[in-house]
Amino acid sequence: MKTHIPEKRKKGRWFCGPYAIGVVTGRSFEDIRTAVNERRNRPPNTGVCGMYDYEIEAVLNMFGYGMDKCWSDGGRSKDRITLKKWLEKPRPEGHVYIVVLTRHFVVVTDDWLIDNHTNGKVNIAYAPHLRAKVKRVHKAFSMKGAGWGN
Repeated sequence: MKTHIPEKRKKGRWFCGPYAIGVVTGRSFEDIRTAVNERRNRPPNTGVCGMYDYEIEAVLNMFGYGMDKCWSDGGRSKDRITLKKWLEKPRPEGHVYIVVLTRHFVVVTDDWLIDNHTNGKVNIAYAPHLRAKVKRVHKAFSMKGAGWGN
C-alpha cells in the first residue's frame, strides 16, 4: 500500500493522530479535521488532538481504509517492548503499520518511519522514538476494490 507525506500547514501544526491518517489516506488536514469533528459531534473547525485508536479507525473507514490490530501488549505495561525491538521483528514488505506508542502515533512501512515530528520519511535506523514503548500495532489497508463498494 502506498503512503503519503502530508503537506505542511501554513498555520498551525499537525498532531500525530491526524498526521497518521494523512499518511495512510493522502487526505488534507482540513478533510481529516472535518471527519474527526463529525465523528466527535463537534463543529468542523474545532482543533483535533488527543485521538484514540478507535477514532483513527473510524476516520480511516470514512475515507475507505481500515486497520487491524496485529500486536498488543495486552494492557500490561510490563509486557511493552521498545519501538527499536519491534522494528527488529520481521515484517512483510509493502505493509503499512500504525504504531501506538505511549501517547503518540507513528507510521512504519518497510524500512521507513513517518510521523509529524519528522515531516517525512526517516530510515528506521535513524528514527526518533526508538526507546519509546509500543502499546499496540495496527496494519492499515485499503477497502477499495475489496468488495466494500468503494
